[in-house]
Amino acid sequence: MGTVLSFGVLYPAFLKDLGRSREKTAWIGSLPVSIMSVSAVVSGALCDKLGSRLTGYLGTVVCSAGLLSSFAPEIWIVYLTYGLLLGVGTGLIFTSIFSITAKYFNRFRALAVGIVGSGEGLGILVMAPVIQLLLDALQLRNTLRVMAAMVLANTLIWIVYLTYGLLLGVGTGLIFTSIFSITAKYFNRFRALAVGIVGSGEGLGILVMAPVIQLLLDALQLRNTLRVMAAMVLANTLVMWTFDPHVQEETDHEYFQEGSNDSGSSRELPMPRKRGIEVCGWIDWSLWKIPTFTVFTLASGLATLAAFIPQFFMVAYCKELGISADRAAWMYVYMGVASLIGHVAIGRLIDRPSIQPGYVYQVCWAIAGVSTLLSRLSTSYAYLSVYFVVFGFAFGAAITCCDVIMLTLVPEARGGTLGMHMMAMALPTATGTPLAGLVADVTQSYADTFYISGATILCATCIPFLMLYFRRSNYGHVTNDVNNVAVLNA
Repeated sequence: MGTVLSFGVLYPAFLKDLGRSREKTAWIGSLPVSIMSVSAVVSGALCDKLGSRLTGYLGTVVCSAGLLSSFAPEIWIVYLTYGLLLGVGTGLIFTSIFSITAKYFNRFRALAVGIVGSGEGLGILVMAPVIQLLLDALQLRNTLRVMAAMVLANTLIWIVYLTYGLLLGVGTGLIFTSIFSITAKYFNRFRALAVGIVGSGEGLGILVMAPVIQLLLDALQLRNTLRVMAAMVLANTLVMWTFDPHVQEETDHEYFQEGSNDSGSSRELPMPRKRGIEVCGWIDWSLWKIPTFTVFTLASGLATLAAFIPQFFMVAYCKELGISADRAAWMYVYMGVASLIGHVAIGRLIDRPSIQPGYVYQVCWAIAGVSTLLSRLSTSYAYLSVYFVVFGFAFGAAITCCDVIMLTLVPEARGGTLGMHMMAMALPTATGTPLAGLVADVTQSYADTFYISGATILCATCIPFLMLYFRRSNYGHVTNDVNNVAVLNA
């Protein structure tokens, strides 16, 4: 995730190397995120059917192949490699890792998920300056080659577990879904915290990858930078081998029965759920009959339509303001740290029975939206850095809340539920930044894109209020919906 979300560092290099418009170039960064969401439904099913280890291993290989877009002479080939392959690979890794985490932890599941999720922030923290260094030294093409090698090296981690275009998108999707599926399975009592920690990996990834990508671009140029990124992603395969496939998931009874508040709402043990409509026995479309799933998926879809705009265009915007790319890349480090903290802190917070994840989710997105609107009040480096820190914290916290909601909705099919949710995110994540790029082409400035992003995110915070229509006394704890699934599917 750190590699994918650090695209803002690579964006100016792609603009220069390919010589295309801002809109067309923005598609390169939005495709992996979108395709990761689409592939999540498949990777979630793969985790449930074939196991998280094999899913994550496959994801690292696909991601590495996608980063070899450094050899692509045309932009449409970059769409297929960096966009499709990197997205799919990331989706495979993401889902498998969380699935493994959930399986390993019960009492402190939420904390574990939060810690694992913090890898996203750590990845950004590390990769952003590293990529910038590679760009400075090797230029874009060689930087991509180094990144490909780094990704490919991760296959060793998945071996320990024992058992960007088309390929990049597929790999990203497989990784994303599998990670959260594993996390939800391993943790029970502290599942929210575990999801938050795992989700913070996004911010950590940005913190690491943004400056790393900028370094790679400076050193290796775009093509070599993509190759280096591919190698870095492949290295993730080593991680998957560290997970024990024989860990048995404990019942969720203790987690959901832990406590209640004064209003009488409690985390009740979900009843057995009937199977809904399936496609090839893998995809369960009956999830859309659950109000909580539908409402929060719609809210997340609108939020993600705009949430990646600041992340992808920050470096280009800073250069427009006269701020060097090297300094701008370090802003991703600050954002990554904040995202990491947001994932973990909020994950621990919503582990408390009295705290409603739904309300926290809305507050976090509201902070992200307001801060983005206020980001235009000043053009100084310090002010923009503070904005990026606030945005990173709110973004990471909101993602953790949503992940916890989805991972606790249907305990017997966490991978499939998260995968379906992520698939719904595909269209918004694919179109948001290109549309913003089109606005930048028309206005010849990135400034207005931040206004559009902030306003759209604020609109998304209103959607969860639809849960009041369903008269849920505890709508934040989605397990209440599961008690009625038998009726909904009847």
